[in-house]
Amino acid sequence: MDKVIRITIIIVFILFVIISYGKIKMKKEYDKKVLVYLNKSKRSEEILKMEHIKKLPIQVQKYLNYVGAVGKPKVRNINVSISGEMKQGINKPWMQVKANQYNFYKDYTRIFYIQGRVMGMPLIGMDSYIKGKGSMVIKAASLFKVVDEIGEKMNQAALITLLDDILIFSPGALIDDRITWESVSDNVVKCFIEDHNNKVSAYVHFNEEGALINVETNDRYLIDEDGLYKNVKWSTPVKNYKEVNGIKYPTYGEGIWHLKDGDFTYAKFNIENVQYNVRNIVK
Repeated sequence: MDKVIRITIIIVFILFVIISYGKIKMKKEYDKKVLVYLNKSKRSEEILKMEHIKKLPIQVQKYLNYVGAVGKPKVRNINVSISGEMKQGINKPWMQVKANQYNFYKDYTRIFYIQGRVMGMPLIGMDSYIKGKGSMVIKAASLFKVVDEIGEKMNQAALITLLDDILIFSPGALIDDRITWESVSDNVVKCFIEDHNNKVSAYVHFNEEGALINVETNDRYLIDEDGLYKNVKWSTPVKNYKEVNGIKYPTYGEGIWHLKDGDFTYAKFNIENVQYNVRNIVK
């Protein structure tokens, strides 16, 4: 019996070491990618002024003033820290997660790292948009790939996610020739973004105060349980704005797929911190 216990302890220890190594390896890969773009991203000293936003729709101008972006340095990059929970499917259990991401806006780039645990099994993943290419890799126990997606639909999904991030976390970066607009109503505009021959769009909703409250798009694809891509409406409602260093951002958001049989909320995120124009990797 003692021999069985010793063998079991050794196996558990070996698995722990392997899992830890896999986690460290992916985090190092994430940090390495981030450093490449941090070194290219100069700190912005130019101030965003009313004259810079006068060509934007009135609704967007109001939003930029509401969050306090006007009068602050133009945004070249951001770092966002997130905690919350996610589901990998309608009938799947919730998974507690922590995530960290960097966005860069000279050459549109998004690098997102997530770690979580579901039913005792650790998961890690990296989601990115780099040079027009989208990629998503998720590993169970830091070893086995359960998601490994690239291709045109991922490129499109990653670009619309980047646009969503700009709208919600760094609206000061909306003054960009790659982003265009159409007014829809008093509180709704349609926003287009184009990069590397890929163009996607989203409807942006504001409340009477000028705060962004939801982003909706038909340009994302849900990967179903059979691994097939389905074009499904996607939205990211946000709320609970707070002000930090004169800038407001929402502290809670959800990710929702609007299916024929009803809405599927797959993500509930608490935005812990947003930092602008960072120079080094945030610890």
